[in-house]
Amino acid sequence: MFVGHFFSPLPLYQQRKISPEAEQRRVEELMNRPSISPSLADERDFPSHVVLYTAEHDSFAKKMDSLRTKLKEDETINVFGRMVPRVGHGWDLIVQRDQAGYEEWNEACNVCAGIIFRK
Repeated sequence: MFVGHFFSPLPLYQQRKISPEAEQRRVEELMNRPSISPSLADERDFPSHVVLYTAEHDSFAKKMDSLRTKLKEDETINVFGRMVPRVGHGWDLIVQRDQAGYEEWNEACNVCAGIIFRK
């Protein structure tokens, strides 16, 4: 879920002089694309192995937790991951040994390596 990366801080209608209505339609279209919001995608569009670790204090965590639950119902998809308590968005990029989320980060790395290097 990377919606924030597709929107500039200044709306297009202020940058390019398009109408606020056109800007709203553009934003809504983007937000309804599965490539922007994976929770909107059909289960058949996911690979056979999916890893979803979510951060407790991430605004997208609930949506991704719901997606993980939905994907687990599909017997053809192996779903790994869980919610990581006491961390926020980007925790996996900054976590250090003896901090909240370190054990889960290590677990996630091992899960991913296991999938990549499975025999």
